[in-house]
This record gives sequence, structure tokens and C-alpha cells, in this order.
Amino acid sequence: MHRNISKTLVVIFLILIFTSCENNQEHETTTVSEVAKSTENTTVETTTSIYDIPVDIDLSAMNLTMTYSSLANMQYEYDSLSGQTVRMSGIFYVFEDMGNRYFLCLVNDAAICCPVGLEFDLGDEYSYPEDYPAIGTFITIVGTLNYYTENEEVWLKLHDTTIWYNQE
Repeated sequence: MHRNISKTLVVIFLILIFTSCENNQEHETTTVSEVAKSTENTTVETTTSIYDIPVDIDLSAMNLTMTYSSLANMQYEYDSLSGQTVRMSGIFYVFEDMGNRYFLCLVNDAAICCPVGLEFDLGDEYSYPEDYPAIGTFITIVGTLNYYTENEEVWLKLHDTTIWYNQE
């Protein structure tokens, strides 16, 4: 089982490397910390703060190294963590492959070379792109961690997700 998970991590790593390296001359790189600084003093009125939602695992309270390490560990411990409520902050990204669309919250590692993250699902009542933030927007999500198998690989995904981002 660990062998399949290792293969999964390698596949995710390669996908993210190739997609992040496309046309580097034309795109400016934005790190999580840069986006966080740019949205630091902005607020969006909501009835409940996303930080008031009780969670089992709070990745948003960790530094980038701990978040990165925790996400890597979650790939190995997915079965025992299934059903846990997770909060995470990072950069919104959409990955499309073979007719499937994957919504992701990504963080960079310390070297800012290898982003990792969690896939999430807002539900059928949301439509992309109208109800989603722009790619590259700093977001915070809370959802229930589950996993699924696709092409004989195990993938983590947050369901029943709540999302917060600066909508200005």
C-alpha cells in the first residue's frame, strides 16, 4: 500500500512541477506568504468566521513547513483520518485532466518549488467559474476529509467544504 501511495506522491509532484513550469517567462510567481500579506487587512462580512468553525486538524495555524509535512503524512494516514474536519489556507488552483476538474488549495514547500495541497468540493450548488475565486487567490477552506480511488490511486478530498476568500 505504501508503494502505491509513494507512486501517487510522485505523480502529484510531477504534475505540479510540469504545470508550474509552463511559460515561466510570462507568469509571475506568487507565494502563499505574498498573497497572505496582500490580503492581511481585508475582511469579508460573514455571519460566522471560518476560524470559528471547530476542526480536528487545523493546517491554517501551522507554518508552511509544518503544513507541507502534515499534508505528506495525511497521504499515508488517510484511512485513520477519514471523517476528520480539516481547515487549510493556501492558494486556489484548478487542475483539469481528461474531462475532470479538480479544485485545489495549495501551499509551497520551504524552497517554493513543490506545491502540495488538498482537493475540495463545494457541492453541486456552486458553478465554476462564477462561484469560485480567481486562480491564485488566497483562500481558507474547512471540510470533511475523505479519500477516493481513481486509476488505482488513493486521493484525498475535502467534502462539505466552506470557503473564505477576499471577494473585493
